Amino acid sequence: MDLNAALRWVNTAVTTHMGHALREPEIVILKGTWRGLTYEQMATDSEYSTNYLMRDVAPKLWKHLSSVFDRSVGKTNFRVALEAYAATNASLEPKLMAMADVGSESLLSGHLRPRSVMTSLNGSLPNQSLSEQALSMAVKRQESNHGWLGENSTSLWGSVGASLLSAASLLPGVMHGYEAPLSAMKGWLDEAAGTDGSSRVIGVWGLHGVGKTMLVETAASQMGDRFEGVIWRSLQDQPTLNDLSISILTSLGMASSVGQATSQLLSVMANRSLLIVLEGAELLLAPGSLAGDYAEEYQNYTDFFQSVVSSRSCVVLTGTEGPADLLRQGGQSEDGSVRSLKLSGLSPSAATALLAAESLSVPDYWPELISRYQGHPLALKSAARVIREIFNGRVDAFLDQSSVLFNGIFRLLSPSFSRLSSPEINILYWLASYESALSLTELQQTLPLSLSSAELISALDSLKQRSLLTVQVNAEPPTFHLPALVRAYAVHQFMSQFVTDKTDDDATIKPKPIAGYAPLSEVINLSPVVPKPIQLSQWLQGQFDQDWHSLEWLFESTARPAMRLRSAYHLRDETFIKRCKAIDFSAATLSTHESSLSKAVLLVAIHQDGEDAFKICVQAQPARGEEKLPRQLALHLLDANQAALATVDAGLDDTFIQLPYFRGELAETFAIELTLGGISHRETFVI
Repeated sequence: MDLNAALRWVNTAVTTHMGHALREPEIVILKGTWRGLTYEQMATDSEYSTNYLMRDVAPKLWKHLSSVFDRSVGKTNFRVALEAYAATNASLEPKLMAMADVGSESLLSGHLRPRSVMTSLNGSLPNQSLSEQALSMAVKRQESNHGWLGENSTSLWGSVGASLLSAASLLPGVMHGYEAPLSAMKGWLDEAAGTDGSSRVIGVWGLHGVGKTMLVETAASQMGDRFEGVIWRSLQDQPTLNDLSISILTSLGMASSVGQATSQLLSVMANRSLLIVLEGAELLLAPGSLAGDYAEEYQNYTDFFQSVVSSRSCVVLTGTEGPADLLRQGGQSEDGSVRSLKLSGLSPSAATALLAAESLSVPDYWPELISRYQGHPLALKSAARVIREIFNGRVDAFLDQSSVLFNGIFRLLSPSFSRLSSPEINILYWLASYESALSLTELQQTLPLSLSSAELISALDSLKQRSLLTVQVNAEPPTFHLPALVRAYAVHQFMSQFVTDKTDDDATIKPKPIAGYAPLSEVINLSPVVPKPIQLSQWLQGQFDQDWHSLEWLFESTARPAMRLRSAYHLRDETFIKRCKAIDFSAATLSTHESSLSKAVLLVAIHQDGEDAFKICVQAQPARGEEKLPRQLALHLLDANQAALATVDAGLDDTFIQLPYFRGELAETFAIELTLGGISHRETFVI
């Protein structure tokens, strides 16, 4: 029984016994269970969280199915329980066939054709269960009535552990947009079913949740009858080529010889017209390196795909990136045997139609929502669910929040970010710290990294292959920038690197001042208080004075986090201990400066550079909520004798100033002094 037939059986059974059809999250679980996925893997390409699927939906689903099937049903025995149920409930067959004719409308346009369970190359499947025989016979009757296979054709639709139809095909809906990519995909499949050698390997690329699987499922459902069989495999478990070959041969009802599985499979593909879909191609590639390089244990896939090009079959790969030696986003071979398609998001009109179907209100704000999520369909659906459930459907109320990120969005982007190489990460964060696009020359001039031109271009190309970078080739010169959703996630990840040293005082809830009483800071001292030196060695042990905050305090209340990220770019190193303190000059400078520009933040970072040696960085940053420093603010480094060792002054529009890095040994003393309008503030430190 293939997944499509299984879903029909379950949906019919649930409707008959419970009075309602399967819900979409339940279908996500059944689809993932059939493919052997964990709940975490199911959540990755859906709009639902792992916790929701595993702890809310799944227990109720298994309980209901146990009642329907009259036996205990769970994730591990679902398929066995379903086959046993189907074998003893042949009376449901007419309802199943009605669903095949009426309930399986296309997600885009046209109609899905009815499908048989898979048979072997000679038309029968060994050890076929009674339910499978019944389904096979019923569908063959449909085939003869509808005439959608040739008179002597043999159908191999589906496979054990594989799916051709998406979950949405059980709950008919509309996949908005992608008409042009669908048309191209159908054309390529039409070519692949021919004999001229065109479109033998097809790649469909894009971020998680952008619609790759649904697009391929829809195209295959409309063109799959041109092939002798369709087999669907997830590469989630990272199978070796031999294991994958054995799995596919088993689906075809064929035994494999030891060590000869791949050769046997290629022989079958050379003589038969099969459509094989492989999901998650990036899982065969090496993480932590530039896009497209195979992991060592999967390098023999290169020869496999090259052999497919000269076969009669077609392999469709989906993923966030593809192998560099064969498939690149947007690339095609000269002879047309290799095709590549990139999905980058819905058009504004298609995204608007999607939001309209999600029953959101205040449509005047929909264009901004679409822009923030760069037309990413699953991101928009995830946001729509949050807007409905938390903001009563009001898009304007949701957009009032400073962040577009939540768990559903993290799940979409974190897999791509986790695969990046070190140069890519550094370039990504640097681009995230700019609000405008940069040309290659501007990148070379501003990027604080030691990268050659070749290394920089290679890293930019790799980011583009991973759908994390947009290149404006029509600009003169061409410019590079991050898509809106990617940039928001990059800024979030960038900022999180500065929040590594939370202390008890960060979590302490401060009591509100009582009306009529002056706060403690306004109590008059009868004798002057001499500030004690800051013990930096205590910072290394996680102990901080109350006035010194983590950088999260600095970043959380700024309208332009990118500006601050650029100034603190070098301080992402986790070995630096970083704290900051607010400095207020307003009482002494109101006569000569605007009060809004009479504050600053002192940032100090220390890093152990040897057994008793320490490297220190000091910056002055704008106050929280401000975008630039007060004019004429000066930052001084003083030695133990109060002699000035270095000074840096703020210009008209400076967003930060920084002293040169300096080193010191344990127990050495130094001071940092900020001056503005003749007023100074000094902090003394002991290493």
